[in-house]
Amino acid sequence: MDYGVPAEIMDELVAYFRINNNFFGYFECDDILIFEWYEQGCLWLGQRDLWTFRCLLEKHKYAIGDASEDSFGEDYEFDTIEEMLQAFLSGEKM
Repeated sequence: MDYGVPAEIMDELVAYFRINNNFFGYFECDDILIFEWYEQGCLWLGQRDLWTFRCLLEKHKYAIGDASEDSFGEDYEFDTIEEMLQAFLSGEKM
């Protein structure tokens, strides 16, 4: 199935899923739920408690939001998955 996700984003996600131990409740890399919000311009990476992790395709950012918001604002949008997770784990953005 081809959703037209840019190769650069796919490479980043593949690299992440190789080391992911599902601690954050991320979906498996072949789970169709990743594409639940594709038509709205994002990939649903997973969630932890009330926090939702997404890849914003047009911005090429990784964001923390909730079920109703892609992100809580620019301060919650990151260039890499690692930066997003570090902000989440540090409690800096929560």
